[in-house]
Amino acid sequence: MFDKLMKLSKFLPYEKYILETSLNINEVNKRLFENVESEVYSFFPSWKYSYKIVFQGTVWENGFSISRRIAGRNDFSPVSTGAIFTNNGKTYIEVVAKPGQFAIIFMCIWMGFVSLVFIGALLLAILHPSKRAFTIILIPTCMLLFGYGLTMGGFGSETDAPKKFLKELLEATEVTAL
Repeated sequence: MFDKLMKLSKFLPYEKYILETSLNINEVNKRLFENVESEVYSFFPSWKYSYKIVFQGTVWENGFSISRRIAGRNDFSPVSTGAIFTNNGKTYIEVVAKPGQFAIIFMCIWMGFVSLVFIGALLLAILHPSKRAFTIILIPTCMLLFGYGLTMGGFGSETDAPKKFLKELLEATEVTAL
């Protein structure tokens, strides 16, 4: 099941990975607390402000939820949620990265509406075949492709930063399985 999901994640804005570190849980938590700032909600982001700490979010005893601070807006950038645990004397961090809730809800509504328009245009083209009916199908098809491209592009452009940050901060390596 996990392998099938990982194959699908190439086509979905979702990434799951496990990091292994020799640090203990207390040291991992300490480093995260020191390097992740509380989230600041602002409708108008500051492009001129230089952030001292690049990641924002919440850190709790055995987990975290972080996202990268960027100048400008990218609602599709990943929110990385992690669980910290030990196994056989080593500390593991299981991380799941996906877009924020607003982006997921917005894209579900967008894709759902455009899919209904696409189905309607497809039925129109089948029931009343003409050149014009088939060209009408292109509009919702392009809108679906644009929505998918926007989601994957916005997510994909930011996925490496949290992984690199966590690897460097926690002196960790990525493992495939426990």
